[in-house]
Amino acid sequence: MNDDIDVEVQHKQGISAVWIIPLVALIFGAYLGVKAYLEKGVDIVLTLQSAEGLVPGKTEVKYRGLTTGLIKEIRLDEGLKSVSVLIEMDAHTKTSLGSDAAFWLVKPEVSLSGVTGLETITSGNYIAFRPSYAKTDEPMLTFKALPAAPPLPSDTPGLHLTLYAESKGSIQVGTKIFYRRIEVGEVTTVGLQDENKEVQFGAHILPDFQHLVSEKTRFWTTGGVKVKGGLQRFEVEAGSLISLIGGGITFDQIGDAVGPTQPTENGDRFPLFEDYEDALFSKMIQIEFPAAEGIEAGITPIIYNGVTVGEVKAVDIDSNLKKISVTAGINPRFDWTLKDSTQFWLVSPSVEEGNFDGLLTGSYVTLIPGDGKNRTEFKAQVNAPIFNPSAPGLQFVVEAKTAGSIHRGSGIYYQNMLVGKVQGVSLNKKRGGVDIYGHIGPEHASLVKRGSRFYQASGVTVKGDLSGFKIQTESLASIVRGGIAFYTPKEGAPSKVAKDGAVFKLFEDYEHANAEGVAIKILFDQANGLRVSMPIKYQDQKVGEVTAIEFGEGLEQVIVSAMLNGRAVKYARKDSRIWLVQPQLGLTSVKNVETIVTGTYLEVSPGKGEATYQFVGIDRPPVVKARNKGLNIVLNSQRLGSIEVGDPVSYRQIPVGEVIGVDLAPDSNSVLVYINIYSRFSKLIRNDTVFWNGSGISVEAGLFTGLKINTESMESILAGGIELATPPASGSQKPVEDGMQFELYEEENAKWLEWQPTINIDKS
Repeated sequence: MNDDIDVEVQHKQGISAVWIIPLVALIFGAYLGVKAYLEKGVDIVLTLQSAEGLVPGKTEVKYRGLTTGLIKEIRLDEGLKSVSVLIEMDAHTKTSLGSDAAFWLVKPEVSLSGVTGLETITSGNYIAFRPSYAKTDEPMLTFKALPAAPPLPSDTPGLHLTLYAESKGSIQVGTKIFYRRIEVGEVTTVGLQDENKEVQFGAHILPDFQHLVSEKTRFWTTGGVKVKGGLQRFEVEAGSLISLIGGGITFDQIGDAVGPTQPTENGDRFPLFEDYEDALFSKMIQIEFPAAEGIEAGITPIIYNGVTVGEVKAVDIDSNLKKISVTAGINPRFDWTLKDSTQFWLVSPSVEEGNFDGLLTGSYVTLIPGDGKNRTEFKAQVNAPIFNPSAPGLQFVVEAKTAGSIHRGSGIYYQNMLVGKVQGVSLNKKRGGVDIYGHIGPEHASLVKRGSRFYQASGVTVKGDLSGFKIQTESLASIVRGGIAFYTPKEGAPSKVAKDGAVFKLFEDYEHANAEGVAIKILFDQANGLRVSMPIKYQDQKVGEVTAIEFGEGLEQVIVSAMLNGRAVKYARKDSRIWLVQPQLGLTSVKNVETIVTGTYLEVSPGKGEATYQFVGIDRPPVVKARNKGLNIVLNSQRLGSIEVGDPVSYRQIPVGEVIGVDLAPDSNSVLVYINIYSRFSKLIRNDTVFWNGSGISVEAGLFTGLKINTESMESILAGGIELATPPASGSQKPVEDGMQFELYEEENAKWLEWQPTINIDKS
């Protein structure tokens, strides 16, 4: 069956889906085209001396490690002296391609100072780029490559300084800068000053270390090994291994680091010294010397109080060959010594002046700081100045007959400890002799009192006689170099601290200083037995010493000069007596036998009255009339007989006392015998006690009685003596007092020997 079918055809309007893909492709292509246009780099031409290691399409241009361009083409320039490199720079660099933009070739380099461009070993050489400081709308399209890396920009963090020196030495770009052997920076540029008079070095200190630099900072080179020396010193200087191989620069604070410092700013200039000592002694002064003998540049030091404070840098002479000009460097710490009145002089080795250490160390320059304004030009003294009144501490003068071995620099000792030095020695024409100028520092100045005594402490002193020898020495230093010492007596000397300008006397040695008290003179008829250094004694204790013996006018008297010790001054009285003690040998006695061995001496007995300093020596001991202990009585006799001082006084042949003195009576009609009864036996003496001469032997003979010999003890036979007897107690019997007189009988009465009194004596 055929049915009719109606077909309705509909027509759609619009773009077919088939065109979507081409449309998208068109839009993306347009985007890429616009993007490529917008991101298109800048083509520049860079001129280099060599294209070594550069490859088109591979070699990059880098800034801080990032790729900022690529070499597209390399071609030789006309003349074949350079190459031009076409570089496509990143579009972002367009505003940084100003006239001050910089390009340079980076390639691996090995030098003594280190290895640079190490990264190019794997990646190949590349072009380094430093953008211009200011932004630009019109980039430059042609540049000339720098031969090396340009200086760091001034805005690079850290401190940018300029160092200058007379020559370049081993310093080059990249040389490291050290602070106490820690790397803290490097040299960024090396070049001549505009007038070509000095070499300048750009230096960069890292930010963490820039606070270490101040106006007191000194820079010096430390490259290689430096050897410097002479008689006085031999020095070898070497820095770290890096600076030892490739050179380096070191800096540190030179001078007083305590005071205020000015902050250092970018662009500040500092001198670059040759070595540490050159930097240490950087305060430059001029000293005019009368001669240059012993002065060597770089060798001769400047020493103050044993401390090296400077060094001679150069020695020059004027055209007339008369003026010696020395350029010296002083440590800035000691620039306070450089004043108007500061004195310089040269110390040369001298055995005569005692400068023994100079024989090994060589000459040196020394100084005395002065007062006034600061100055840098001085005229040296021909000889060492004698006195320095400005030195802190105690200044004093010691008067002496001769200087001996004492000279400038000799030590001043207290208890063998060095406390000061001799500043100078000069003649005293007015007084005669020499003046020794001494100085003791503040820490020991209080040791010197007004009563202190100074004495020679040089060498070895030997004294002796038959009694023995005495060797006295001070410290080894004073033996070798000479010196003086002092001490203060504990008693009898002023104890107040001495003041500046005090004057003291110099004694020959300690014994003479210790013996100082009162000077006396003793007149004798003859000099037999007298000698210098003879002791003066009182009760076997030394109280003084003979210092000199000389004849008086006409040679009729001998004048003995002596010194009594401080505590013995009280013996210098009008009634004091002095006599010579020497050995006495006799048939019945031997006296002062010890003087055979020890030598004679002078004995003094205390007196009363006014003080006096001149005595008449006596030829025998003075009469002793009493002792402090016991009972002192006087016997009166027509003649002395064999009685002598020291004879015993006996009771029943027991010694109970002794004869202490004999003398004529005031009227010369009798003899007075002074005896002392020991305290224990003083009760034996009564007002009716009798005394007789018990010396010798009594012989009686008769026709019918025969021969009768009476004698006392053997001692009384040989030495003599006095006997006593006391009758039994009676109503008229009384005890006696000191000074009572008795008659001394020539011989005893038989009845005296029959007395048997009972007298209790104290047995304690």
